[in-house]
Amino acid sequence: MNSDDFLYIETILEEGGFSRAARRLEISQPALSARVSRLEARLQAQIFDRSCTPPHLTEAGEAYVQLMLRVREEERRLCAYLADLRGLRGGSLLLAGSSCFTTCYLPRLLTEFHQLYPQVHLQVRNGRIPELAQLTLAGRLDLFISPLPEAAEEDGLLYHPFLQERVFLCLPAEWPLNQQLASYRVPVQDLLEGSSTQRDYALLPAEAVAAVPRIVLQEDQHIRAVADRFFAATAPPPSPPLVADQMMSSFALTCAGAGLSLITDSVIRYGNYARLPAFYAFAPALSCRTLALASKRGGYLSHAAEEFLRLTRACYASPASSV
Repeated sequence: MNSDDFLYIETILEEGGFSRAARRLEISQPALSARVSRLEARLQAQIFDRSCTPPHLTEAGEAYVQLMLRVREEERRLCAYLADLRGLRGGSLLLAGSSCFTTCYLPRLLTEFHQLYPQVHLQVRNGRIPELAQLTLAGRLDLFISPLPEAAEEDGLLYHPFLQERVFLCLPAEWPLNQQLASYRVPVQDLLEGSSTQRDYALLPAEAVAAVPRIVLQEDQHIRAVADRFFAATAPPPSPPLVADQMMSSFALTCAGAGLSLITDSVIRYGNYARLPAFYAFAPALSCRTLALASKRGGYLSHAAEEFLRLTRACYASPASSV
């Protein structure tokens, strides 16, 4: 089986069609169609039902894709095993997270890991957590950063906790409302020093900010669930909330004066921000969470991945148990 052929098939599926896949692969659409036709001729089976938009896999196409996914995972297992035999003098490590995680949490880890093991090929991918979970289960990622879910044993992933963090509500610094809420305001220095998870603050009631413009994340994100629960007992805001794709985007909008949003103390501590809004605490049972690196449960964890986990836990001074 030719792995290049599978790359083309996979790209067509990811992009939802031949035209967009051809652009991403930087080849012409006729050339891509010809490549798929040659593969179908060799297999003596049709891979795509081209009468559908986007094209769907046939039964034979589904069998081909599942086989190639298994082949690729076994190939990566072999490469990881051989790299282990070489004592991290080679091999690769595929990491991922949302843009927030890869921007604020990974840089210091990647720098230190690369200094220790310069011959290990590091790759980092951005994506949404559901997408990254599927890629990990398919054997296409070694580790990705994720909030620790409540049912950590039910999704086929193994979670390696490394950081306790807390979510804070933030308002644009120039809003006059901050003067009225001064007794609730959290000192920025606490967030920058990393002491905010251990301190007790006056907890801001949701009613105090229920009517202000609001920025929320997509419904499949943990921070969105926290916001929905925080405001659950309040009336809807006068205007519909602005929906952002990532926590970094919602925070940037708050800094620009657009509205209220939620942010974690870790992002503030490691994000290197020059201009910050006003921060407020709310119920720890709702606002505290654990971050973890997730891998495939029961999958082979390479020595490079294990060493990255060790380095991460050492960096964030976290316990070594996995769930």
